[in-house]
Amino acid sequence: MYVLYREEHPYYIGKSGNSLFARLRGHAVNPRRRYYNFWNYFSAFAVPDKKGRDELEGILIAAMPTANGAKPRFGAKERLPKQVSNLMKKLRQARIETALR
Repeated sequence: MYVLYREEHPYYIGKSGNSLFARLRGHAVNPRRRYYNFWNYFSAFAVPDKKGRDELEGILIAAMPTANGAKPRFGAKERLPKQVSNLMKKLRQARIETALR
């Protein structure tokens, strides 16, 4: 897992299997690569299992404004409990009623 930066701003978040060096080298020296010449720093993270890398990638992409075309992959969507949903609805209705007064 790595993050490419342009100055101090995160630019791209990527995963590398076994060869981080080869992946970074490709971004650095191949002008046909999508992110060639758009970064000048990087950070690397060692995450031992694939599931952990996928989760970290999703969190980083969601948390940072980057040029990633990828969308984070999270697990199945969870529904709000009915009690929470009803409470949120009541709070919205109360705000609307207060605004209309």
